[in-house]
Amino acid sequence: MSAISHLRVGILAPALALALSVAPQTASGYWAGAGEGGGSAGLATLAAPRITGAIAGPETVELSWSAVTPPGSGLVEYYVTRDGGTPTGCPSVTSRSTVTSCTDTGVSIGTHKYKVVAVWRSWTAISEEASATVSSGPATHLQLEAVSTTLTPGQADNLTITAKDASNNTVTSYTGMHRLTFEGASSSPSGTKPTVTDEAGVARSFGEATEINFAAGKAIVASGKNGVMKLYKAEEAHVVVKEGTLSNGSGLAVTVSAGSTKKLALSGLGEVTAGAAFGVTLTANDEYGNTTTGYAGAKTLSWSGPGSSPSGHAPEYPASATSVTFSSGVGKPTGIALYGAVATTLTVKEGTLEPSSASFTVKAGAFKRLAWSEAKTEPASKITSALCLFECTAEGLGKEGKFKFKVMTSDEWGNAQASHGAGSKTVKLANSCAGCSLSASTLTIAEGASSSVEATFTGTSNLTWTATLEASAEGAVKASASLKH
Repeated sequence: MSAISHLRVGILAPALALALSVAPQTASGYWAGAGEGGGSAGLATLAAPRITGAIAGPETVELSWSAVTPPGSGLVEYYVTRDGGTPTGCPSVTSRSTVTSCTDTGVSIGTHKYKVVAVWRSWTAISEEASATVSSGPATHLQLEAVSTTLTPGQADNLTITAKDASNNTVTSYTGMHRLTFEGASSSPSGTKPTVTDEAGVARSFGEATEINFAAGKAIVASGKNGVMKLYKAEEAHVVVKEGTLSNGSGLAVTVSAGSTKKLALSGLGEVTAGAAFGVTLTANDEYGNTTTGYAGAKTLSWSGPGSSPSGHAPEYPASATSVTFSSGVGKPTGIALYGAVATTLTVKEGTLEPSSASFTVKAGAFKRLAWSEAKTEPASKITSALCLFECTAEGLGKEGKFKFKVMTSDEWGNAQASHGAGSKTVKLANSCAGCSLSASTLTIAEGASSSVEATFTGTSNLTWTATLEASAEGAVKASASLKH
């Protein structure tokens, strides 16, 4: 080698030492000047970044990459390319950044190729290509499906809920727990509310926030949890599921038909009058109160509950009340007559159906009669008649035995009737025993009251005596008592 050659090597070697590091990898580099010489030296390198994540979402791709260590002083910056062009929301060739992640937005549906370019001074290094497939846009609505859209009340129905974009693609990024609200179905006539089970299996009423778990954009039922629906009213429901602005629009149409007949509901009963015939309406219902329209034809009914009147007149249930023809689940028995003026309960039963009851009041009929009220004797317990009401018999009273009583205004059946005309009612007392006495010859029953004050009949001091006691008033049937020594 000539002296000049050796001189060039000596001059260039320091420059190479400043510009290059001793590393065997391949990289971009530059020479400080032209020359020739002998010896060995290593080139400095700028390592290529490595894309560590390319996660597709609804019209988005989340990118992340490894940081690159600069081969000398200064910072390494990065920019991203998508399909060879410039993405949105990530560093670009004209706007580099030191960040190591970004989210590309507005990405069209399909598969896209990404590269990350590292830049240090005038050096560049390009990552290997990574692909990401965008399958949907952002969620715009929910899709609701059911195993069955024809149900009976209380039947379990598994729901599937899917998040969809504007093009009806499944939004797979719609995952985790979401608080949904269900609407569009009514409570049953008996008051049972429609429900959907949450992710823990708890039945939540329609209108109540219900936690449902989604995976890859879809919620499905598992082990009776996460979307089991039960409806209870017979109707065409339009079930709507909502979360914020997302919903399934006008709803999923589900037809609920009444179940099997469990009992007859009993309606049409208000206040009735003793002795006056009346009718009721019977409706065949399932266990949730829905009308079972298939219940039809001739049915034999049995009635129970109300007792007899004070005079002993029993309730009457004629053939029109016991042999009744039903149509579309409805029957109308007539001719029922009750005679005891009390608050009572009427119960009806047909075959093996559950009995049904209704409570109401029977009021007294019109004023028709006078009756004995609170009758007693001295000595005690000498009344021998089975019923001391309109007629009364007392025997064995002995000398100067007493019959103590009040006089009551009543209807035809012995029910106390306080409405007996304008003003008070005057009652005359008379007896057939010459030696016997009465504490009063007349008694007054005020309007609004049904009984007089107490009066006393006293027998004679003779060894034996027999008396007939009568209470009478204008327009009323008399009350009488037979009294004996």
